[in-house]
Amino acid sequence: MNLLQIVRQARFEVDAIRSGGTTSALWSDEECNTAVNTAMDRAARVIRLADSDLLSRSIESDDSAIDLIAESYDPSSFRLVDDTSDYTLPPDFVRVISLRPITADFEGVRFRPSRVNRKDFVDQRSIRNSDLSSIRGSDVTYAYALIGPRTIRFAPTPQDTIDLELVYQFRPPKLISYTTGTVTVTNASTAITGASTDWLVYGLRDPAELVVGATTVTVDRYYPRVSSVTSATAATFQRTYQGTTAPGQTYALAMVPRLPDEHHAWLAQMAAAIMMRKVNPELSDKLAGVLEKQLMEDVRPELDMRQAQESLIVEPFELP
Repeated sequence: MNLLQIVRQARFEVDAIRSGGTTSALWSDEECNTAVNTAMDRAARVIRLADSDLLSRSIESDDSAIDLIAESYDPSSFRLVDDTSDYTLPPDFVRVISLRPITADFEGVRFRPSRVNRKDFVDQRSIRNSDLSSIRGSDVTYAYALIGPRTIRFAPTPQDTIDLELVYQFRPPKLISYTTGTVTVTNASTAITGASTDWLVYGLRDPAELVVGATTVTVDRYYPRVSSVTSATAATFQRTYQGTTAPGQTYALAMVPRLPDEHHAWLAQMAAAIMMRKVNPELSDKLAGVLEKQLMEDVRPELDMRQAQESLIVEPFELP
């Protein structure tokens, strides 16, 4: 479901859809959208506590620049370079899952987590540069520690250029929908052309879905998925558009949660529980607690279900 469908489902949950299809004035569109995004934040927290990989991504420091949380990020920001210890992590970064060297001849380099105030980290920070003159191809282990929301510091200070693969848990972007201007879509084409639109400024990112010409979305319907938003007035469908060619149409470009489809209904239920605070705070808190527990119970078994292959080698890891 996209944001508009989740909002509509949440309104159904709190009985805010009247028999004629109109919505109750008790909750504004802005309040409903905020409730859905709050539900998404709570889902992300539960997923992190469950140590799930549902909200994780992998990037490499030799990748091209990417847009994350309405910001262009250059992955070379975490490429290790000579005599530099601090590097900038992605804007949606939450937690490191793994770091791995991908530069030839540095395959033996390892990384382990630490903290800036730990003795082992302080000791490694004090290693002289001259002692690190020959790490190429060796089994040197770097400790790393996080400083603030987006800075990672390595010890000892790197003395060479090493590209890295970073796997990390990310913070999902805010879900928004955009309706300003008009769109033109063409049968059997993947092109979406906007007029008087400014899609990039408002932080629209894929995944998103396009609702063309409809004033009310339907919960049990699939809307065409947008694969990329390339400019303020241009976007691309994931597949060729099968509908009727329609120039200058009203529309809604609505983002889709970065969660598996089976959890979208949970977002609507949690949003409804949050909306209930306006009329019954005690019931709202109770329902939210039950829903968080339910998601935790659902997510943990998925860790095994998503990876059926047996591990060939298991290496225990212990911090000193």
